[in-house]
Amino acid sequence: MDARCSGSTILFSVRGQNSLAHENRTIILNQYALLHNELRECEMNSLQTYLKEKSVLITGASQGVGLAITETLSSFGMKIGLLARSEEKLIKISARANSAGSEAFIIKADLSDRKDVEDAARKFEEVQGGPPDFLINNAGIGLRGFWKDIDLDAELKVLSVNYTAPIILTRYFLPAMLQRNRGHIININAFGGMFANPYQGAYGASKAALIFYASSLAYELEHTNVQISSIIPGAINTDFLNQENYEVFKNRSDIVSPKVVAKKVLEVIKKPREMVFVGPTWKKIAIKVINLYPEFFRKIVEKGNIPPSSTAK
Repeated sequence: MDARCSGSTILFSVRGQNSLAHENRTIILNQYALLHNELRECEMNSLQTYLKEKSVLITGASQGVGLAITETLSSFGMKIGLLARSEEKLIKISARANSAGSEAFIIKADLSDRKDVEDAARKFEEVQGGPPDFLINNAGIGLRGFWKDIDLDAELKVLSVNYTAPIILTRYFLPAMLQRNRGHIININAFGGMFANPYQGAYGASKAALIFYASSLAYELEHTNVQISSIIPGAINTDFLNQENYEVFKNRSDIVSPKVVAKKVLEVIKKPREMVFVGPTWKKIAIKVINLYPEFFRKIVEKGNIPPSSTAK
């Protein structure tokens, strides 16, 4: 092990410099900065060793958060299954991932089709010879509008992609993960699944269902080596916001980039946690307010939600 990575070495160095605090503060600050950089380098080297040759399946890998996750993990020498509907996009992304040092392969699938999802899981298993070390359920679609203006089939498709598909993949791979005694399922969820939002009934329900399913599963798997994580961001600056009636969210102050979410994924891989919020601290506080004062929070939500164009008359 590199001596720089030793906690005792770092502590000794810092204590030694502390005795000079009053004589040369600049030296101490520089030493701390150096130690911090060395520690980060050690952590990355350790993570590189841990992730090398590990396998991961990323859904919705052709754009947005899925693409950012792919780019983040590509430099670790992993075996990456890229799942999305656009084969053309996946071919280009897999080429870049391979150039970065990973082994990427593509799986074309429509997650609203159960057979496609099951076939995709089988293909990954055939290519890798087993379940993924990391299953990242990222793919998702939105739907915003007044209930009477939304087609029932559109609502059911949202539930299929956002909830049913992750459950199918989870149930398919989980037995083998448990038998192997390792695995990590990471769901990219949404803050909109933590409370009711007008004009987004099906979307919010799909996200809430996945959050509760994951939390329930985490309880059941508590004494195993299979980890369950939910990453919960708010609005993300992706093409998702270009969908009909979602333009209202583009100017929000709390919007985050896909790279920020991808960074959280890497953090959760390093240190598994059941639920991770992405964004400002007030969102965590808001969850507590929702639970304590649901009617008060509903009024706030109503004021901040501009009706869809079809109902804004």
